[in-house]
Amino acid sequence: MMDKNGQPCPYSAVRTDVVPFIDLGVSDKCGGGWPRFILRADLEKYYLTGGYITFVCAIMVVHDRPIPVPPLNIKKHFSSLLGSTDVSFVINGETFHAHRAVLAARSPVLEALMSSITLHDITPATFRVILQFMYTDALPEDDELGDSPSEMLQQLLAAADRYELDQLKLICAQKLGDNVSVDTVAATLTCAEMYNCPELTSALTSRWRGISRRPC
Repeated sequence: MMDKNGQPCPYSAVRTDVVPFIDLGVSDKCGGGWPRFILRADLEKYYLTGGYITFVCAIMVVHDRPIPVPPLNIKKHFSSLLGSTDVSFVINGETFHAHRAVLAARSPVLEALMSSITLHDITPATFRVILQFMYTDALPEDDELGDSPSEMLQQLLAAADRYELDQLKLICAQKLGDNVSVDTVAATLTCAEMYNCPELTSALTSRWRGISRRPC
């Protein structure tokens, strides 16, 4: 707002958000303002000149532009998934790679083929612990490993070796080594050698030497 000398007065400047004005025809009454912008007495004393008040306004005209929508590209994205697949089909010597979830969603027959995998070299109790570890990186407490925790740990070590779960294998080796006794050392050592666990073999050998050297 300009004062009587034609100078802008910063004390009467007010910043506002952008106010859209929509053309509604003759009934258009769109507008904006502030209920307590300035005292009437100050307005008449400092800004009223010849019955007029001068305002300096910054107006931005924005032309309506539709928001651009890129072309659909789900085909491109899903095709790129073929670079990282989780199942393969071998047909007359030729291999095709795909994703289990996509094929199962598209074909009930393929869903039935891939929805169940039968394992014959592991007990349900052992596999339950294996699954829990793969999802959580944690093993149950020893009192939750059944009647014989040592036997269960040996089974877990064997399964970890078979399915290449190296971290689980070392955890089982540590637990077996920490809880070895005269009654279990032979079976545990056999397990370590059978399932290629030199860390456990070394720990058992050192501990057994210590036990065998103790005076009776």
